[in-house]
Order: sequence, then structure tokens, then C-alpha cells
Amino acid sequence: MIDKFLRRCASVYGRRHYFLSKLLGATVPVHNLSFLPDGFTVRKVGQTGVGVVAGFCTPAEAQAIIEVARPKLKPSEVVQKGKAVMAAGRQSETAYVFGSGNPDPLLIPIVCRAAALTGLPYTHLEAVYVTRYAEGGHYNEHVDY
Repeated sequence: MIDKFLRRCASVYGRRHYFLSKLLGATVPVHNLSFLPDGFTVRKVGQTGVGVVAGFCTPAEAQAIIEVARPKLKPSEVVQKGKAVMAAGRQSETAYVFGSGNPDPLLIPIVCRAAALTGLPYTHLEAVYVTRYAEGGHYNEHVDY
């Protein structure tokens, strides 16, 4: 019973920002945009809510991401019945390059740009992964749940 109570407390604590935003009203954080690269633009696609971002990172930043990811690349897995497994339907390599437990300083400007685009603090963004598809690599059509 104590274990169940502790799990519930952890769940509520993990969603504390959500609950606070409901109580106090949601606010959009102000971000310093001085780190945007030249050519950075966002074009909205009609009334779809979709935006196309051009110039999100510089060629040097893209190369830095590749270099950070290269030694970390491992065969990609898929989740089936709650477990990560290898599958013939996915032939690629994936590397975890930024997130809690791996805050690579080279990627902070890029993560801050993503935060500015979404209106969220960078601490609330998903982890950053790099996926490499070599010649013949693929990920078959699938549904994410």
C-alpha cells in the first residue's frame, strides 16, 4: 500500500507543472532569440497549424550533431508489447544525443530553438535522438500508439 502511495505521489510530482498551469493559468515562457541562425524562418501552411522551419540549424551545427551521434549509434529497436526488440521492419541505427542524463552543451542552442518554437521550457521537450538510415535502411509503415 505504501508503494502504491509513493508511485502516485511520484506521478503527481512529475506532472506538477501541468497542475500549476491549470491553477495559475498557462503562460508561454519568454525565450532569448539572439541565438537564431541566419536564414531561420517559419512558414505556416494555410490554416493547418503546421509550420515549415527553414534554417533551423547551421551546417556547422548539423555536423556537430553528427559527430556527437556517430560513436553512440546502435541498431534501432521497436517497442512490442512494452519491450524494446529488434525487428526486420526497421533497419537503421539510433543514438540518444540530448536529454536528462545527457545534456550535451553543443546541442543547447538547438534545443533552445525548439523550445522557442513550441513555447515550452527546454526541460519539457522530448529527448533528442539521431537516426541514421544507411543504403537499404528502412522503417516499414506502422502505427504509433
